[in-house]
Formats: sequence, structure tokens, C-alpha cells
Amino acid sequence: MYPVQAVLVVLAFSVFTNAEIIFSDADETLLKTIKSNCAAAEKIDPSFISKVESADFPTYDEVKCYPYCVYSTFGIMTKTGDFDMDFLKAHIPADQHQLAIPIVKECSKTKATESCQRGYESYKCYSSLVFA
Repeated sequence: MYPVQAVLVVLAFSVFTNAEIIFSDADETLLKTIKSNCAAAEKIDPSFISKVESADFPTYDEVKCYPYCVYSTFGIMTKTGDFDMDFLKAHIPADQHQLAIPIVKECSKTKATESCQRGYESYKCYSSLVFA
């Protein structure tokens, strides 16, 4: 499991709360690598990747399983599309737990049964909270 997936979630929360969270260079490098690898694996148009972290969130057809790939590669989401809350608690700074954990729980509530769709809907939820 990679802590970078947790970094992605914490980064989203830091934007949401205006809290400044500084990550290691290694974490930033790993995150970029995972995003790049997932975009290539899913054959995603690079213009859609920039929209994933904006209010103009792309459609499922545009990004396919990219969010799930990022989540599962980091280790925050299981192969069945469930969030690993223990992983999150271990990797999100303790001072972010009170804000982050409820948001993760809320955004993980999806009726989708397929892992890629669950990843997409959860990621879209985070983006709607962070970039609204």
C-alpha cells in the first residue's frame, strides 16, 4: 500500500479547509507517478486529468477508471471499491481526522456496485466539496 493515496485525500481536505499541509518530495513524486501511470493505463486524454481536480469534473466516460486506479494504487480503496478507513486514519494527520473521516465516509456512500464506478462517484463527491 502507498501512502500517496492518503496524500491525495488529505490534499483535497487541505484545500477544503484552507489548511496548509506540506508533503514530502517523495510523496509528491510518487503521487505524480501514480497519476501518470493511471492516466496511461486508462488511456485518458490529459485535458480530462486536469479537470479531475476542478469544479468542472469530467464525466465517467471521459475518465473511466482513473479515480479508482489512483485510489487503489495508493491503497486507500480495496479491489472491491471499499475505503480502507484504518489506512486513512493511519495516514491522515491526526489533526485532520475530525474533518477528513466524516467527509470520506459521506463520499464513500454510493449505490454503485462496480469498483470503477464507486471510485469515480467518490472522487466526484470530494471534488464537489473541495472545488464548489
